Amino acid sequence: MRFALLQVFAGISVGVAKLTTSLFAVSLQSSPAELGIIAAAQSAGILVMSLPMGVLVDQFGPHRLFITGSLLAACVYAVIGWATGPLLLALCTFLISFCMPFRFVSMNAVFMHQLTRVGLGKAGWFRATHMIGMFLLGPFIAIACLEAFDVKATYLLVSMAFLLTALMAPSVMRVYRPLTQHTEEKFSLREWGNQFLLMKENHELRTISLIEFSSQAVMQFYSFFIVVIAISAYGFSAAAAAGLVTLQGAVFVALLFGWGLLVSRVGIAMSYRLAFVLIAISLLLLGTGGGTWTLWLAAGTLGIGMGVLQVVNIGRFAVIGSVLGRGRIAGVNAFVGPAGGLFGGIAGGALGHLFGLQVLFLLFLPIFMFFIWDQFRKPLVAEAELQPSEETQMEAGG
Repeated sequence: MRFALLQVFAGISVGVAKLTTSLFAVSLQSSPAELGIIAAAQSAGILVMSLPMGVLVDQFGPHRLFITGSLLAACVYAVIGWATGPLLLALCTFLISFCMPFRFVSMNAVFMHQLTRVGLGKAGWFRATHMIGMFLLGPFIAIACLEAFDVKATYLLVSMAFLLTALMAPSVMRVYRPLTQHTEEKFSLREWGNQFLLMKENHELRTISLIEFSSQAVMQFYSFFIVVIAISAYGFSAAAAAGLVTLQGAVFVALLFGWGLLVSRVGIAMSYRLAFVLIAISLLLLGTGGGTWTLWLAAGTLGIGMGVLQVVNIGRFAVIGSVLGRGRIAGVNAFVGPAGGLFGGIAGGALGHLFGLQVLFLLFLPIFMFFIWDQFRKPLVAEAELQPSEETQMEAGG
């Protein structure tokens, strides 16, 4: 329960901040290029810090790093509301992005530690509890705060939320125990390079990292630009545009909670195939611009596809982490996702003014068509899954 509450509060703080930043950027009359810079800035620092954090988690403990990142982010959020232009907003967002790996790499490592005990059926719970705050509660709270207060006050509330998560962290994260062979590793340029070598040498890690990169690129592009598209191209109100993010998030969270229970019946390979097909359909709907109803239909379809994909991908990352080191794999996982997010932001900013933002959803379609073809040609992984450990089964039996 403590872990779930921490994840929900962490998700709320990020969800309110992301939507507030999107609407703040629109109010500053940002161009498509400037919007792309702001979106990319949310991932830039994460790319630099995620891999080092994977090593540092086993060295210093996740609770210390989580608290450090929360306090630093709270300081920046306290002043970001005074930004006077899109580039200054992008700079503040860039600084905050350096703080995020302290938080989510730490949480990811702790969850991987617990997942080896409770089994694949709970694989989606880590993201689900975070997304409840980020996509379900966050957008509504952001709209309510912006209507009741102003941007400055809303960001101050976000800052306070980050401070609250820092207070909650120690009781949740002290359970973490690193694998013995990785406790003496010190971060260095060599260790940083070894993180990349893991992806080069391990085929499954490399493949699921590519899938994670692509899916997070779509998620970042959708969550940031769908608000702008809905308002500018379809005349949505801010609340209705936020509803598109909320719908996708609600379906996503439901699948994260529920699909883990079905993986053993459906199978990992079939789950991947289903996810890729649904994501491809949603991208086609979003990119062709058939009408407002297609946006709502695509939001739900994208949520289903991404939810199924996340459950199986998280499970595979955890299996590899139980062998190669949870902190290290948590760092890899935390790197490839934001790298995809950065690509999604750059694609929107660089190409949006040339072709329009909405048609860029079709840019991602060939990638997932390839994944579909590749899965039917050669299944990604064997039909293996995490099972609860004997320790957990004994606990369950009393």
